[in-house]
Amino acid sequence: MKEQRFIITESMMDSLYGYNNAQYDQHAKRLLASRKLLAEIVKKVVPEFHDVSTADIAEKYIEGAPQVGNIPVNPGLTNAVPSQIKGDRNEDGAPKEGYITYDILFHARAPGTGEPITLIINVEAQRTQVESTLGYHLMKRAVFYVCRLISSQKEREFEEKDYNSIKKVYSIWICMDSPSGNSYINYYKLEEKHLLHRYKEAAENYDLPNIVVISLGKKQIRIN
Repeated sequence: MKEQRFIITESMMDSLYGYNNAQYDQHAKRLLASRKLLAEIVKKVVPEFHDVSTADIAEKYIEGAPQVGNIPVNPGLTNAVPSQIKGDRNEDGAPKEGYITYDILFHARAPGTGEPITLIINVEAQRTQVESTLGYHLMKRAVFYVCRLISSQKEREFEEKDYNSIKKVYSIWICMDSPSGNSYINYYKLEEKHLLHRYKEAAENYDLPNIVVISLGKKQIRIN
């Protein structure tokens, strides 16, 4: 049976996101946190899941219940929430009021690797990318988030100097507007460049932080 295409429209998200409305803001986050919708997003923009069915992603590879607005972003606070985002041990999370928190945070186990590699995936619903409105450039915030997803793994995902146990992370931003007016999807990652002679490092040793921006323009975005 052929899988349906994943379509996000600006009107669909805007009707749920309710500009300047905190209640709608929470509804949108909880909509995006549904395992089925997360599986659709992950399948289309996370390379490790391109060849896996959305049903398998939702049922087999997403671990535990996605955390919605529970995990603080700031240094010193993320690790203060004991093991909430690790697999099935996340049912006792409590919102951290007054702190900046990740919209949606969950673990997903990568298929087909032969090893139990876990990806830590963050999904953010963003109303605008306009710098004058935000007071900062959104991409710099995305870089901060993805770096925090890595640095906060210490004493949570690995202990002391066991850096080989750092998990690959994805920060996925679904933006309700587009700087160009057109819908687009951009993918940002670390790449190796050889400046003198040639030595090729294994990609799994540095291919850890990844950012995906799904930007909604005036036309619907269709991901085949």
